[in-house]
Amino acid sequence: MIHPGAPNAPYRRHSQQSSSWPDPRSRRSPRSARTKARASSSATAALVENATLVVDGAKLAQAGAAADVRVPSGARRVDLRGRTVMPMIVDTHVHLSTTRDALLRDLRARAYWGVSAVLSMGTTATRCSACTMR
Repeated sequence: MIHPGAPNAPYRRHSQQSSSWPDPRSRRSPRSARTKARASSSATAALVENATLVVDGAKLAQAGAAADVRVPSGARRVDLRGRTVMPMIVDTHVHLSTTRDALLRDLRARAYWGVSAVLSMGTTATRCSACTMR
């Protein structure tokens, strides 16, 4: 559910906060370790209070309690103290807006709340001018 008070353009603000993540288009393969985060697991639904995540390029290589994760030598460390890391949320039943501006507003609001992918139910490309392939 999208809350009426959700900002119209949250994606810009969110992307500025997460600028330490590597650009997946980059050919470099920077290794980094995100440390001291609170992390949730989709497998166990448990919160890990002192988690470390090792990122190799655009891939998450390791994640878990700090004591259980081996950080590669030379990895850049990023302190995520006070932040929560979670798996992406996929909303598999949405009815998206049918105009481009409203569709972008819907998707930005969902991104703000952590939804990374959606499956639109009942909106066809013939009804949705914003959904057509270009």
